[in-house]
Parts: sequence; C-alpha cells; structure tokens
Amino acid sequence: MSFYFLIVVLSSCTGLGKITDEQYLITKNTIQFNEKSKIANFKKINTELSDEIIPKPNGKILWMRPRLAFYNTISESKKQKGLKYWLKNKIGKAPALLDEEICTKLDQTFQNRLYHKGYFNAISEHEILKKKRIAKIIHHVDPKQNYLIDTLLFPKVVDQVTSAIFASKQNSLIKKGTSYNLDLLKSERERIDEELKNKGFYFFDNEYLLFQVDTATGNHNVKLKMIIKSDSPKEAGQIYHFDKILVAEDFRLENYNPDTTQIGNYTILSTSHYMKSKIFLNSVLFDKNDIYSREKHNNSIRQLMGLGAYKFVNIKYGEINQEDSTINALFSLTPSQKMSVSTELNATSKSNNFMGPGLKLSYKSRNFLRGAEVLSVNFNGNFEKQVTGKGAGDTAYEFSVDTNLDIPRTIPFKLKKTNRPFLPTTSINLGGGIFSRVSLYQFNTLNTGLEYNLRKNQYITHVLRPIDISLTNLSNTTPEFEEYLLQNPSIRQSFEEQFIVGLSYNFIINHLVDKSKDQYYMNIGLDPSGNLISLLNQITTGHKTSPENPIIVFGAPVSQYFRIRGDFRYYFKTGKESIIATRLFGGMGVPYGSSSVMPYVKQFYSGGTNSLRAFRARSIGPGIYQSPESVTNFLIDQTGEIKLEANMEYRFPIAKYLKGAFFADTGNIWLVNEDPLRPGGKFDSRKFYKELAIGLGFGLRIDVDVAVLRFDWAFPIRKPWLPEGDRWTFDTFDILNSKWRKENLLWNISIGYPF
Repeated sequence: MSFYFLIVVLSSCTGLGKITDEQYLITKNTIQFNEKSKIANFKKINTELSDEIIPKPNGKILWMRPRLAFYNTISESKKQKGLKYWLKNKIGKAPALLDEEICTKLDQTFQNRLYHKGYFNAISEHEILKKKRIAKIIHHVDPKQNYLIDTLLFPKVVDQVTSAIFASKQNSLIKKGTSYNLDLLKSERERIDEELKNKGFYFFDNEYLLFQVDTATGNHNVKLKMIIKSDSPKEAGQIYHFDKILVAEDFRLENYNPDTTQIGNYTILSTSHYMKSKIFLNSVLFDKNDIYSREKHNNSIRQLMGLGAYKFVNIKYGEINQEDSTINALFSLTPSQKMSVSTELNATSKSNNFMGPGLKLSYKSRNFLRGAEVLSVNFNGNFEKQVTGKGAGDTAYEFSVDTNLDIPRTIPFKLKKTNRPFLPTTSINLGGGIFSRVSLYQFNTLNTGLEYNLRKNQYITHVLRPIDISLTNLSNTTPEFEEYLLQNPSIRQSFEEQFIVGLSYNFIINHLVDKSKDQYYMNIGLDPSGNLISLLNQITTGHKTSPENPIIVFGAPVSQYFRIRGDFRYYFKTGKESIIATRLFGGMGVPYGSSSVMPYVKQFYSGGTNSLRAFRARSIGPGIYQSPESVTNFLIDQTGEIKLEANMEYRFPIAKYLKGAFFADTGNIWLVNEDPLRPGGKFDSRKFYKELAIGLGFGLRIDVDVAVLRFDWAFPIRKPWLPEGDRWTFDTFDILNSKWRKENLLWNISIGYPF
C-alpha cells in the first residue's frame, strides 16, 4: 500500500521543490523559423536542428512532472549501477536548468548546420521568457536565401586516375540546380572512391579529393571545382593487379603448420583439407592478373561466410610491388565448430487457456559432406493442459522431428563463379509430427520438400519450392469428436486423410536493415497444389478430377487448391527509439477439382498472440458465425479460406531494456462457399467490413537485443458475432468490474514482437 501511496505523491508533484530562486527550469525549448517556405526539405532540417537542442525540457503530464519528481525524491547513488542508480537516472530524469551560454552556443550550432546545407547567411537568435522559476526558450531562425549549385568541374585528365575520375562523371550525384549541401559533397567523394576502388586503385582514398567553392558568381549560385590534393601519394594513382593468391582453408592462430597445394592459380594452405577446394575457391572471386576490386573483396567475404562452415573470413594484402603495380592476397578461413547440440526449455501460456512446458533439442553438423552442407535435426515436444474455461483439465501434447540439409549452391546445376554478394541455397527437408488433444483426436503429418533460396541483393529474396509434399491423417478420435464431425461435413472433409503435392513461391522485399529511417517489408506467396498430378491423370486416363472422382495416391485423395498470401509491413519512425509499426495481411485459398474444401492445415484462422490479441486463438469467424457452446472447446470449426487482418502498434521506450506499446488489431476470416452449419461465414464484398473484429490493448516488452519477452493486455471493442447494431462494445467497458475483466480482458505472454 505504501508503494502506491509513494507513486501518488510523486505523480502529484510539479518537480519544482529543489529549484532555487536563482535557477530556472526549462519547460519549453523550441525553434521558430521566420520563413519555412525558403527551406528545402524543411521537415528533415527541422528534425536535425531539434536533435541538437540541449538540455531537453522535462516531460509534463497535466501539471505533473513525475520523472523529475522521481529524480528529486531518490538520493544520489554512490555507484553508477544498481537499483538505486537505475531508478534515479533511468526512471527519473534530472532537471533541465537554464544556461544562457548553452543557448548562445546552440544559435551558433544552428547557423553552422544551415551553412552546410547551403544557407550561407543564416541567422539564429534566442529569446528567453522567464516567470518565477520557469523559463521558456525560443530560437528564432532566419535561413535567408539558399545557394544552388551552378556547375561542377572535374579534374583535367592527365593520367590514369584523373581519367577514371572523369569517366565516372556520368554517375555524379551533383546536378545543376541542386541545393548546396556538404553531405552531398561527401557522398560524391565516397562514390568516386568506390568506383576507383573497383577499377584497381587500391591505395586511393576519398580524403585525397577536395572541392573548391566559388560564391562570387552572384544570383545565389555556387561553382564547384574538384581537385586532387597535391600531396597525394604516388601509389594512389596506380592500378594494382594480383600476382599470387593464397587461401588458408582451415586457418587458426596457434600451431598452424599447413601443407601447400597448388590448384590452378591458387596456393592452398591446409592441415586437414577441411572442405573440397572447388567449393571455397568458387567464392574466391580474384584470380591471377585480375585488377583489385573492392566489390569483389566484399562479395568474396559474403559468399565465404554464406557457406555456413566458417566462423571468420579475413583477406590480407601484402608483398606490394610498386614497380609493376602488383599485390598478393591471403584469404584466411577459420572453420566453425563442426557439430553442435543445443537444448531449449520453455513454457507457454496460450490465449486458449492451455499452459505447459516445452522442450526443443537441436543438432547441427556443418560441412556435413565436405561441401559446406549444413545438416540440422530438430526435435520438438510440448505438453499442455487447459487450466480454465470449458474443458478445464483437458491435455494436449505435440511431438515433431524436422530434418533439413542446406546446400550453398543450386542443385543439380554446375557450380558457377559469379560476382554477387549472396550464394543461392538448396534445402532438402523431411519431417513429421503428431498433435494430440487427448480427449478428442490425434492429428499426424508427414512432409518433405525441395527449396531454392535465391537472394538477389540485400533487400530482395526469391524462395521457390518446386517440390512440396505432405500427408495428413486423423486418428484416435473419440466418440464425442466423431459425432461432431458427422454433424459438420465440411469440417470432416478438411480433416480427412489427404495427400498434398504442390509447389510454392515467395517474393520477399525486406528493408528492415537500416533503422535510421522508415522501414518496410513485403512477402507475397503463391501456393498451388495438385495441378501437375491432375494434368498427368487427365492425359493418361482422359478423365477430369472431381470430388466424386478424386486422384488417389498412397491410399489418400490428392488435395487440389490454389492459395495466395500477402504480408505487408511499414514502420514509421517517430523518434529516436519510437516507431509506429503497421501490418496488413490478406490471404485466400480456393479448392477446386477433386477438392471441395481446403485441407485443414492450409486454412486460415484469426486471434491469438500474434494476430488479434483481444481474442483467443481460433475464436473469430468465419464472418459473423460463433461456435455453439457445446463445441467451442474444440477450436477447429473457426477456420476459413479467406483472411484479412490489419494491425497498428505504437512502440516507445520506457527504460533501457523496457519498452511499451499501444496497439489496435482488426480482422476476420471467411468461407469461399456457403456452409449451412456455419451460417454467416461466407465472404460478401458488400458487407465484409461490417464483420470485422476490433481490439485495443497495451503491452510491455523486455527487449535485451538477443530476445524479447512480450506481455500484452487487450480487450475487444467490436464483436462481429453480435447482432448488427450491437457489435460495438464501448458502452459495456468497465475495467473495474471483475466480471467484465474475466469475459473481455485477455493477457498474452509471448517471445518476440508480433510483427
């Protein structure tokens, strides 16, 4: 009780208790531009200048400054660590006190920043408004006229380096009429340096390039002249070729006494002949007499690391001969540990009230067949028990084995050396699993497939599975469950033993690497099944398939369907550590030919920890349908062939490892065809938007970089199964009522972010 009393006292405090009459607490520190219209990229420049403001004003909630009050209340810690230090300096925040000298320096900083953006005559002056012990600071900024680039003169061609610079002119980042910008000039130097490095100028450096700026042309224009520093070293202007290339394929720092083998133009150093030489040499992109290239240097490292068998890859250049401009290269490849075994023990708490422990055992063998193959075997086991709700006491268990062989090349095609950053990968997998709801049924799966992963560049990946085969089987059903299936023919058909033979393709764009700007991600997947077998059957028998005349393979009917999925995410950066994360998911599957329903494992469902968090998993839809009380515990009839879902989440920092989030989720699933036993489940383009479920919530995340532990509290504000006109539930909101909390407030625990 005393803890809550302390929080109330702190929250009611203005934080001015320890501010003396000679001090002023800064409550506002802003920038006002005289003419925003004069500034190109105003939003970006305003953000850049605002980031320079120090000290930042103390945050205020109504009349309260809780973080400042926390800081003032807790005494100083003798050590810069521990709970006391963390509470005072991480939860609390020191007072932002007025210092007029800092204000003057800030004005100078603003003028310098604008000068480098081409506002050579910018002026910044500050105004301080004082009242009692509070001060407000306003920086009045007048950018004046912006200077534009009129011309850029490249160095006169007198040797091979100036010739190479002049040849790169067509790729210049500097265009006539562009605003003068120091960052642009730096980028131009880096561009030229990169092009020269790829043309053999090993010793060239962008610091050897200078720009002379002439503002005397008038009309607020500038002329730029690029020159090479007069004291640049002679070797900076020479093109270097390779003489010897050595590859230490099993390098180690201590007691390394390798044998030497000559293979073509390469000298191989090895003590164990760890890997077949043709595999790693395919990723050594330099050859004798090749000119040096920074691009090939980087791509060689990426490809060698992409083999998955090496822990470190290093390239050293030595024995430089300046007379004939040659260099030697040594590739040092340090193998990873060949075999590893890991164990992971976890506990789950699902939104369907099932809880229990889980165990994962993983075995990995690198360079499995001395061709950089990686063999992975994963054993997964989970045991769960329903702790509350209808069916409390029911148990479920799951056991699965998944074996995967990753091969860093395209099988069965011949190895081909290419100057690309990423190697194609072939994966062969074989797996199976058993899922059992002890009081209802056991569901068995067996799957195998062949997959090609082709990463085009840093952002674009193609994933093709030309062979994707799985067999599903329902067994050990109880009389209660059999009775349910007899009453629900479409559900029974989706559970029947089926042979799924198809392919899949995913096109992925991933721009989540650069966290300094807005990020986005897109994954579009196509998943047809049964097409080829159906065509072969028609050619050989002359009969078309139908639900009454299906194709039988290994005693099971072949499933035919076409499914498409799209996952689109965009992350708006709103602050240094805060973002608005959005996701839109859409999917549709259409059965045809010998199938009248989609296989159960290929259908969509909604609700749960990574979906609509205000609703339990598989508890929404299809459409406005709601499972009868007698079967809600089955959680199997609320699936469909169409899914639409949208999520939005505002993520913000609270403390070093503690993050917070406010979120909203909406969506539902639908059926392609009418099902009399699931009324209201068919998709109707005229009214589907009226059938969306909506939930709101708040979350806490413990983010320690390597893992994220997520806690989400959510409640529904729109229930599609209620009569139209009663679906919005704002009027029933009563968080202080225990009955309302039991029926509406859902607590989710999960690992990782939902999207």
